[in-house]
Amino acid sequence: METNEIVIGIVVFAAIVLIVFIVTQNNKDKKKLTKFLNKNDKSTNENDPEFDKDNSY
Repeated sequence: METNEIVIGIVVFAAIVLIVFIVTQNNKDKKKLTKFLNKNDKSTNENDPEFDKDNSY
């Protein structure tokens, strides 16, 4: 019985570490994506034909 408790403890500890790692990576990726999207949003040029206000082609 003692061996089962040790194995269960190790598995639970590994699962907690994995969850913490995934959450921190997700937050880092979220920050990177937000910076990337904000950077691309500011760099749009309104003189491009795609942004032509009268939409004549």
